[in-house]
Amino acid sequence: SQNANKLLGQNFEDQILINNLYSLILRSPDTKTSISSIIPLIRGYFSLDDIVFGSGTESTAKIYRWDESGMILPVVTSFPQNDAIHKELDYNSVVFADEKDITNDKSGDRSFALSLIYENGQKSGVIVYIARSGKQWTDRDRKLLKTITQILSTVINRYFMEAELEQSQEHLSRLAYYDFTTNIPNRSMFEKNFSALVAQGQRGAVISVEIANLKSISEIYSCEYADDIVRSIAEYISAIPCSSDKNVYRFSNDILFLTLTGGTAEEARQLAQAILTKFRSPWYLRDTEHHLEVYAGVTIYPDDAEDIADCLRAATRTLRLAKERRLGDAVFYSDGLEEQLSDNLRVKKLIIDAAENEFKGFYLLYTPVLTVDTVELHCCEANLFWGNDDIIVSRKQFLPIIDRLGLSVQMYRYVVDRICEFCATIRKNGFDNFRVSFAIPENIINSDACVEALRGSLLKYSLPPSAVSISVSESAGTLNTGNMFLNQLSKIGVNIIADDYGESFFTTAPLQNPAVKTVKIRADRFKGDPISDMFMRSVIKLAHEKNISVCVRGIDNAETMNKIRKFDVDLVEGIINGRPLHSTEFMSRLVT
Repeated sequence: SQNANKLLGQNFEDQILINNLYSLILRSPDTKTSISSIIPLIRGYFSLDDIVFGSGTESTAKIYRWDESGMILPVVTSFPQNDAIHKELDYNSVVFADEKDITNDKSGDRSFALSLIYENGQKSGVIVYIARSGKQWTDRDRKLLKTITQILSTVINRYFMEAELEQSQEHLSRLAYYDFTTNIPNRSMFEKNFSALVAQGQRGAVISVEIANLKSISEIYSCEYADDIVRSIAEYISAIPCSSDKNVYRFSNDILFLTLTGGTAEEARQLAQAILTKFRSPWYLRDTEHHLEVYAGVTIYPDDAEDIADCLRAATRTLRLAKERRLGDAVFYSDGLEEQLSDNLRVKKLIIDAAENEFKGFYLLYTPVLTVDTVELHCCEANLFWGNDDIIVSRKQFLPIIDRLGLSVQMYRYVVDRICEFCATIRKNGFDNFRVSFAIPENIINSDACVEALRGSLLKYSLPPSAVSISVSESAGTLNTGNMFLNQLSKIGVNIIADDYGESFFTTAPLQNPAVKTVKIRADRFKGDPISDMFMRSVIKLAHEKNISVCVRGIDNAETMNKIRKFDVDLVEGIINGRPLHSTEFMSRLVT
């Protein structure tokens, strides 16, 4: 009777434990919580040191354990191969073993209970119950552990299934909200976060930054390389110190959006200007120098934009104005911006009509270039304009429009033909060594059309290649020694000019290019202070050592001219030599 009552009590205890385990699992909000609740209960009931789970029965199986929060964590350990135990596990679902038979610790006095777990009728792993010293396992424990193992195996499978589902959801979320190639938050993430900020009544600023020449970089190098540049720029912007909460998004291929939550207009202006100032200097990636053309626009919310649509409209229009006007400062959205954009639309329409009508209205003005010593005419520089009775449009405004229309090559052929015709006419009037220089856009000089069109016009007007000079800016990134088309032009005898019409940077890199025969330096580089003068003298000396002529451009008064005469330059260009002239005016003055 006593034994029966004892067994009955034990059965009740076991049943209460099982019911408690089921109850904790059912009441838990998630699998981690259920694991953190039932593992301490099982440990306490069986006086266990630990419970571990192996994803297989071989010695190379992955081993996991449970922490207090319910996480299943991998551990760096493995059980030695024991054929007897593995063989016994094939016939008995629960096997008891001593510590010396399971681990490398031969002096250990703990005992282990190993219980197989199954998934879809196949063995999928083993749970090891590690008892404290002196524990003696019983047949009652074997029966109870078999039931507990079934419960734990269900929880384990559920845990790993939820972990895989969570990883899949995280992967889908990254695909939806992050740029795949650069891992930068994308437009969808911007719209999601911006909508939340506006809904919360937050104030701040959106700074739109465009890398205008990223397309040409991707064409020269690769799309992957261009993505690396965007990633490096985003990392740099993210690292700029800022008192407001700053986030960077890749809005499109060449446009980044920055949000300053709680930021003021002045703070946004300073940040935008810091970015623009940085990219006036060369940007380096993998020891390669790049000259990036970067523009920025600032939109203040909710003043300028109360929702996503308004923000996108304002940000796009500020960038458009900055790019069309070639502005070096950030453009702020304002009511006056709409009016300026309307003017730009008018200019765009005029240029489109002219380009589609055999480039009607386009004309060239020629600026003389004189030698410093003899003040004789050395050559002239051609600059392209468009105009009618109301307005005159410079190449900085109409070239982007021509490029978007896909008429850049046709425009280049038109200009080359007009220049060669003018040069041939001057030479026929007795000036046999007369030459004309002109600037070529970056997208043209990196194409076959650059060489083909020039060679065709030279043959048409019976001109030697030395009759024309091509100006290329260091900022265009085309003055590297590996530029195939530039080297072809140099080999046929065309004079290559490294022209300082970029932004604020100027280096001696063009002097290392053997194709360069002349370098033009802006007059404002000669500032008059000792450091600037020393640098300019060293540049001029290095140029002369390489048989490169030095021309100073932009001289518009006698004071500047006197300053330039103190340096060993060869040529001068600017209004000091006379205003730019039409071809007929230039020819008449030259003949007289």
